[in-house]
Amino acid sequence: MPERVPVYLNKKELQRLLAAPAKARRRHWLRDRAALEILALAGLRRSELIALNWDDLDFGAGTITVRHAKGNRQRVVPMHPVLKEHLWEYLQSRLPLTERAVIVGDHGHRIDPKTL
Repeated sequence: MPERVPVYLNKKELQRLLAAPAKARRRHWLRDRAALEILALAGLRRSELIALNWDDLDFGAGTITVRHAKGNRQRVVPMHPVLKEHLWEYLQSRLPLTERAVIVGDHGHRIDPKTL
């Protein structure tokens, strides 16, 4: 069976996608922007994004520790400067933190995969 070539967004499409939450300015636009940027700029999978906690982010070093469910492994990925700035802004909007999860749903708990 031939291998399928992955489909990627071009630079202009990616810029439009990442700008969409700020343009919409809906209730959760900071969260939505942070989620999209984590996926696109840090390369996390959906399940990794959902499992991400605030203590996995090192703003000083500019890194994200991604924990894998299988085999209790982890990897460290760099935080793009724009992502770092926007995650910090999103964090400030969430203070005081009552939930360890980075991305939360309407009720303040870890976001459901269907909602994401």
